Amino acid sequence: MPGASGVAVRGKPKEGGGFESVQLGNLAICGSHLCPCCGPRVAEVRRREVAHILEWAEGQGLHPVFLTLTTSNKRGQPLAPMVQAQKEALRVWKRDRRYVERRSAIEGVVSAFETTHGGNGWHPHFHLLLLVKAKTMGRALRLVAGLRAVWVAAAKAQGLHAGRAGFKAEAGHRAAEYMAKWDLADEVAKATAKEGKDNGKTPSQLLRRGYEGDTNAAHLWAEYERAMRGKSVLRFSPGLRAKAGVPDMSDQEAAGEDGEAERPEEAPRDRLPLIDILPSDLWEEAKANGLDRDDFKRAAKEDGRAGIRAYLADLREAAAFHPLE
Repeated sequence: MPGASGVAVRGKPKEGGGFESVQLGNLAICGSHLCPCCGPRVAEVRRREVAHILEWAEGQGLHPVFLTLTTSNKRGQPLAPMVQAQKEALRVWKRDRRYVERRSAIEGVVSAFETTHGGNGWHPHFHLLLLVKAKTMGRALRLVAGLRAVWVAAAKAQGLHAGRAGFKAEAGHRAAEYMAKWDLADEVAKATAKEGKDNGKTPSQLLRRGYEGDTNAAHLWAEYERAMRGKSVLRFSPGLRAKAGVPDMSDQEAAGEDGEAERPEEAPRDRLPLIDILPSDLWEEAKANGLDRDDFKRAAKEDGRAGIRAYLADLREAAAFHPLE
């Protein structure tokens, strides 16, 4: 599947069917938010960091304002130019005099970039958590609301349209649930519940549907991967983590923080043909259901991808009948 990465299963085809020398790969830590193995681990660490910052902010008497910035989108628009234009609009917004004048009242900012795909095509947007010095939440919200016109103008300068719905400020007490949820952190059990309005799909849902045979979803995932490669999706303003007593941890370090990292098996000298690629949510589900790697490899040796799927289905059925402690 184009653009996909996950737990790779490789093996040497045998005459008469089946495989031998089955190997598992892509179990090393890379720290990329695009990686279906590392993304969920990094997202969980960042969620805890944002929650800690919110607790610290409350102790400092700061008011958390959760701000969503978005622009209109149309079906068929390619994602990469929209991402670039929105990111430039955000830079212009933050350089505007009216934002600079309010900066002394904003103790820190956490920004997250999110993308979904629905009936009107791609929908990239920002979520910002602003920690505001103000006597009341009402005053904090009014201070941030004064930046609406700045965002509309910044978006227009990049050829984008931000109507009234493009700027939404609200009290941010639940912001930790939103700020660190990049799309590849979706778990299997939560995937359908996290679908957006108008049946909007997160990139992780597109990846899952692509794995299940949806060619269009696979191509959309590949477009997302190309547009977001090398770009960050979660940022903390300079010095904020230090003020809140949160260690400055790279994404690669965060990927190894949420449990002991798995070691990749020794790679064969000659790269073996690919049997299957398992998205990390399926791999994690299988481990939770009692995955035995020897049995997994045996299933792959006997019947390739069909054997793998049958083995995973058996694990799921057994776990539903008699859940593991």
